[in-house]
Amino acid sequence: YNPQRFADTMSKLPQNAPPPMKQTDKMPVDVGNALFRLIRRFPEDVGKMWLTSKELHDRLIVAGVDEDLEEAHVKYILRNLNRKEKHMRKNEFGRGHGNDSTHTAYYRSTKYIDESSPKSDHWSSTNRPMRDLPYPDEGYFDNMRECSTDLDIVNEWLLGGYLEVLEAAEKAKEEAARAAAAAEASAAAASSAASNQKYGGSREVGGDGFCITHIGSRRNFVRDASAHTSACGGGAEMVYCESVGHGSSIWEKYQCSKCDYAATYDTCSYVNTDTASRGRIRSRKQPETNIRIIKSAREAGVNLSKARELFTGAGIVMPAYRNMLEQESKIREVIESLSEERLEQNRREHCAAARRVPDYHGDIVWRDSKGELRSTCRGAACMDGGGLTRAYNHRYKGNQAAFIVISLVTNMPIGIVWTNNSCGKCIRALYKYQRSGNATSSANYMQHMKHGGVCYRNSKCGPGTAEEPSAEQAAEEFLLNDAGEYRGDDTAIFLDEVVSDNDTRAPNKFIAKQAEIIGENAWRRFSPLVTVSAA
Repeated sequence: YNPQRFADTMSKLPQNAPPPMKQTDKMPVDVGNALFRLIRRFPEDVGKMWLTSKELHDRLIVAGVDEDLEEAHVKYILRNLNRKEKHMRKNEFGRGHGNDSTHTAYYRSTKYIDESSPKSDHWSSTNRPMRDLPYPDEGYFDNMRECSTDLDIVNEWLLGGYLEVLEAAEKAKEEAARAAAAAEASAAAASSAASNQKYGGSREVGGDGFCITHIGSRRNFVRDASAHTSACGGGAEMVYCESVGHGSSIWEKYQCSKCDYAATYDTCSYVNTDTASRGRIRSRKQPETNIRIIKSAREAGVNLSKARELFTGAGIVMPAYRNMLEQESKIREVIESLSEERLEQNRREHCAAARRVPDYHGDIVWRDSKGELRSTCRGAACMDGGGLTRAYNHRYKGNQAAFIVISLVTNMPIGIVWTNNSCGKCIRALYKYQRSGNATSSANYMQHMKHGGVCYRNSKCGPGTAEEPSAEQAAEEFLLNDAGEYRGDDTAIFLDEVVSDNDTRAPNKFIAKQAEIIGENAWRRFSPLVTVSAA
């Protein structure tokens, strides 16, 4: 707030004009954006914290905003001028139990979108001490030159005369734009004049930073550009024209100073992956460095947000975080397909190895639902299941479980069933419906949990009870494929010997399910014909 500027504004008003009234109506968009820019310029220790509207209001007052600013103004811009979380990220944390639970909205600038903050800093309850968060220095905005315009816009609006400040800011922007255009024109003229001299006239790429460059691409560009300048004659050189960044790559264009020849330099090549990201029909071209960064992070077990934070902290150009997540979904699709192929190969190797055992009693012969005769390999395997997290007193915490079957002939996994009874998208869809004021009951939960995209909920059983249903699913997968058809004599497996810890009824469920599929008579009968053929 500038008292002298406010005094000058008040002196321009008529003598009989009423005193400026306190602003209680809707805040203009220009003033709201100025307030968002001030919040974005909070000190780093303050900006990284998740703050409520009340806490944001208090810190704005301390930093230099006029005391006429009310919490209602801050709430208004957060609710109406922050569409799609353009300026501030929103998060809600609940407190209490049952119908008495409340949700408090916390906000943080999108400037720190990749920063992490512990939950203990988010909220407090009766069992935890009140939050002791940092404040900016008193008059923090007054000492920052880049905050002067935004601070004057907000304070003058609060005091009733912000239009003059807004007009002055617009004039300053126009003058700065004209000065920048004139400077660019003079620089282009100087570059064109100096290009007649050898080794002169080229200007460097604007901005600071680093990028990952393919050595071969740089070497080829230098070779081609040197060959053209030599053939074009004396005084010719490649003059820089423009630069375009795409992901982790940079595309630069250079033009000959004597002819129309133009050469482009890419820091890396663009490639198409064989696998498209989820929700897309085909893959689009990506810089090769994008794919290599995601692939290396996956192989090294590094979190994508941490990998991006490492590179951006070093000043290296990186793709957007959303693009990195899409590329990782491709890798997940490839891993899933490869794991299915490897599981099929393990079953094929188990069948071949079991039939080569000296005391093998022969395949079991049975008829499927179509009446066709099948000859299925018999073998032995061990199986067990477990939940994601197990605490004391045998209480499970988590939503996922796995059931694994390992061959006793090849010692390789031949069956894996993964279950998950929770999906974040389902929960968000249900919460969205509840926040709209609609009442829900356990009977109609499912119809309000529908959403687009991939649903990660594939089971109704929790990790403590998922072992037995998973055993039945594995028993069926050993004989039939997803379409309910017979897998084939080279990959179908009938386990006549099961090894387990017997802490649940999963082995019994497995045996009963396979007996149900092939029929009890075939299960108890060994065919001498098959024994001879196997021998």
